[in-house]
Amino acid sequence: MGEEGDWLVIAGLWDLGKIHKSCGNLPDAENFLAEACNLLDTCTDRKWANSVVLGIYIDRSEVFIQRGFLGTAEKMLTLILEHE
Repeated sequence: MGEEGDWLVIAGLWDLGKIHKSCGNLPDAENFLAEACNLLDTCTDRKWANSVVLGIYIDRSEVFIQRGFLGTAEKMLTLILEHE
């Protein structure tokens, strides 16, 4: 696999999270999306990281909503709004 902070690793984790989300496997979706979020800060390609951060956070918020973690989803969506 790639190095920590490699955009390919982050993109792969994001895709795995989206696949699990679409299949209804929400705990695994949350795990993959959380790992993608955690690695964004170490991404060596800052331009790419800045272009995808909102998409990953929105996908993660959707998982929180589907799992019934509404307070957590609200906090994450507030962060997204403040980022814009």
